[in-house]
Amino acid sequence: VQIDDDKISISAGQVLVIPPGIKHGLYTEKGYYQIGFDVKDIEDPYHLAEKLHEICQDKAIRLQISHFPEPEYLTVQMLTDISPINRLKVISRINNLLIDIMESAEKKANTESASMADFRQRFIEVAENCSNRQKSLEEICDIMNFSKTHLERLVKQEFQCSVMEYVNRLRFAKLCSQLIISDKTLTE
Repeated sequence: VQIDDDKISISAGQVLVIPPGIKHGLYTEKGYYQIGFDVKDIEDPYHLAEKLHEICQDKAIRLQISHFPEPEYLTVQMLTDISPINRLKVISRINNLLIDIMESAEKKANTESASMADFRQRFIEVAENCSNRQKSLEEICDIMNFSKTHLERLVKQEFQCSVMEYVNRLRFAKLCSQLIISDKTLTE
């Protein structure tokens, strides 16, 4: 799936929840099955679009669907035999699938949100400690137990700057506050 400049790979047993209004393209070499739900704010008495925006926060969420209680929501027979009873079965199972997907997406989003809050707090603590003495990016990565690339990406996402830029901003803020409360000059 292509969303802006990001390519997201999806494997068998996975589903990708894309919030309403997010433009995307589907590409595959082998073919794929797609069930799409067009949820428009105007025709949405159950506020599904609002809930999806709230859960996804305008980003796609990839989920494993193998843990859902009913592994086969739709059978080929239901989709090919368009009898009234099968139509009702398909509608019912698609509704159940959508509810399961939304519940899983909400759990995943809540977990990711909590883990990002933990990361944010831990990074602030490490950065404050590192601003007292010269620490390299490698040393900070070792303390945080992240690769350089991953740590830089998370910090950029959370603080809109690089790791060392954040540490230097803290260092500068501490120096400024020390200048304000002490009698020392800038050169001292």
